[in-house]
Amino acid sequence: MTLLHPWALLLLPIATIPFLLKRNQGQVYSWLAMVPEDKASDIANFLIKVISALILISLVGALASPMGAPKKIVKVGKGAQTVFVIDRSVSMDQPFAGFHRPCVIRGVDAERVLRKGLEPLRFRGTRT
Repeated sequence: MTLLHPWALLLLPIATIPFLLKRNQGQVYSWLAMVPEDKASDIANFLIKVISALILISLVGALASPMGAPKKIVKVGKGAQTVFVIDRSVSMDQPFAGFHRPCVIRGVDAERVLRKGLEPLRFRGTRT
């Protein structure tokens, strides 16, 4: 692994900033015995500082731009290739097989088609 900007690692000490800040910055109490000790807040404060430091380390790492070694990868496809063609030309609006009107088959006619085939069926609008 190589770094495109190794100078960015000089910024890693920035990750210690959350630990250098005081917890109660801006709050001054004249008598500390008045404020009870809170373990849950201490743990939450420490976790927030750790998460902040990890975020800063991640940002510095991203600035350094790590890059793997260059290598050539040859991929050969096997199997079926699918091509999907959409034809919206005027010729696609023309009917197929010489029918000029849409055929409507009712339930009774559909049963006849299934039993005997298309030959004996009489379509509306055609003369036999």
